[in-house]
Amino acid sequence: KVIRLHQLASNKHRVGILPISRVTIWRLVRAGKFPRPIRLGDNATCWLEEDIRQYLASLKSQTAAQSLTS
Repeated sequence: KVIRLHQLASNKHRVGILPISRVTIWRLVRAGKFPRPIRLGDNATCWLEEDIRQYLASLKSQTAAQSLTS
């Protein structure tokens, strides 16, 4: 299953899967901190649902590890 950017990102009118903006998602992608999207065509970019799940799981693990060391 694939997820489009408008489904991922939140804005002031709609809540997406993640509580971050489109701009922040692209910043994180460029910084190598967010999964790279799949390009389906000139105007179609998406992410694999499994990649997003793994990203969220890694954030959860990092948060749990930081809680243990604090």
